[in-house]
Amino acid sequence: MTHDSLTGLLNRGGFLAELQLCLAKRAGRKQRRGLLIVDLDFFRTVNVGLGIAAGDETLSIVAQRIRAAVHPSAVVARLSGVEFAVLADFADAGEAQSVAAELLEALSAPMAVGGTSIEITVSIGVSMASETDNPDRLVGRAAAALHQAKKRGRNRCEVECSMHSDPDDSQLNRRGELRRAIEDGELCLFFQPQIDLVSGQMNGFEALVRWDHPNKGLLAPSAFIDFAEESGLILPLGAWVINAAVAQQAAWHRSAAGRPPVRMSVNISAIQLSDPRLEEMVTEALERHGVAPGLLTLEITETALTADPVAALRTLEILKALGVRLAIDDFGTGHSSLTYLKRFPIDELKIDRSFIAGLTTDSKDHAIVASCIQLAHATNLIAVAEGVEMPAQLHALTELDCDLAQGYFYTRPMSAEDLEPWFIPRPDNMRLGEPQLVGQ
Repeated sequence: MTHDSLTGLLNRGGFLAELQLCLAKRAGRKQRRGLLIVDLDFFRTVNVGLGIAAGDETLSIVAQRIRAAVHPSAVVARLSGVEFAVLADFADAGEAQSVAAELLEALSAPMAVGGTSIEITVSIGVSMASETDNPDRLVGRAAAALHQAKKRGRNRCEVECSMHSDPDDSQLNRRGELRRAIEDGELCLFFQPQIDLVSGQMNGFEALVRWDHPNKGLLAPSAFIDFAEESGLILPLGAWVINAAVAQQAAWHRSAAGRPPVRMSVNISAIQLSDPRLEEMVTEALERHGVAPGLLTLEITETALTADPVAALRTLEILKALGVRLAIDDFGTGHSSLTYLKRFPIDELKIDRSFIAGLTTDSKDHAIVASCIQLAHATNLIAVAEGVEMPAQLHALTELDCDLAQGYFYTRPMSAEDLEPWFIPRPDNMRLGEPQLVGQ
C-alpha cells in the first residue's frame, strides 16, 4: 500500500520510492529538486480538545491546502501522523523558501472543524538536492532544518544552508558518524532486569542502546537518539535495536540447557510506529532468530499514540496480530485519553520514573502512582514501575500491588555477559535487593 487512507496522499513508503525515482532523473535538468517537510505544531491539543474525529478532519484539510498551494507537478505525501512532505522543482533555495512561506500562510488560515473554527501553525524544513544526493541524505537534511525551525520558535521555515558552518561539528558530520556506527558495529545493547514484585524473581529485561563512540567512549541514548530522529536515521537504528535484542534473546536461550525463554522489552519511536515496514521488520527478526513473538514487548510512548491515534491503532492491531506484546511507556507524562487506553491493544502500562521519584515524599505522586496501578489492573494490564532507586519506593510499590519494577535499586543497565548471574534462580519469596546487586 503506497497511499495514506485518510488523506489520499502518498504515505512514507510510497514517497520514498517516488523520491528515489525523481533523484535518479537528474540529467539535463535546469532546476533542482527541493524537499519541504511540513510538521504541525502542537497538534495534540486538537485531538485532546476536540477529539479524534476532529483531528482527522484537520489533517484532511491540511492535506488539501498543501496540495492546492504547490505546483500540480509536485509530489505531496503524508510521512507520519502530523508530518507532510513536498517534493518539487525550484530554481534555487530562495524559490523553495518562497513556496514554504506560502504554505505557512495557507495553513495558518482558520479552519472549520467539528462545528468550530480553529487555527494551527506549522514548522517547515527545506533541503535542496545535489547531483550526488540520495533520498536518505536529502530527507535527513530537511528533517534537521525542521528541527531548527522548531527550536527557533515554530511557525517558521528554515533552510539547510546554516548547517554547514562548522565542518568539525556539523549536522552532516554527526549524521555520517551515526550512520557508520549503525553499519560498522559501534552500537551495543545494555539490559536492565524487570523484577516480579510478588515472587521477587527476574521477569525479563528492557534493552537499551548505547553507542561505543571511537573518540567519545560509551554514549547513553540521550546523547544521540534525538539526533537520530531529527536526521532521519531512527528507522535503521531502531531496526538494528530490535534485531539485536531478539538475537540476544536467542543467544541466552541457547547458552544454557533448560534455561527458560527470556522476555525482552524494546522501545520504538513515533517515527517507527508510522513506518509501513515495521511489521515486516519485526517479523523478520523473530523468524531469523527463532524467538516466539510473545517474548517480545514493544514499548510506545503516550505522545506517539496520541499524535495520530487512528494510524497508531491500526499499526498496534497489526503488531498485536503478530503475537508481540505492547506497552505504553512513560505513562502519565503525556496528554492521553482514557479512551485510548480502552481502545488500544495494550498489555502493559509503564509508570513514569518522575512519579516513582516522589512516591514516598509527595502525596500527589503517591496518589498518581496508586491510581495508575489501579487503572492498569481494572483494564487487565500489567503495571510496571520505572526508576525504582530506594528501598522505601519498592516497599510502597509492593503495598500498592504493582506487578513489575526496574531501576537502580536492583542494578544499572549492564552488558549481556554481566547479567548472567541474574539467571540463577532465587528461593521463593526471596526478594532481590541491595545485598544481591551484581558486582557489589
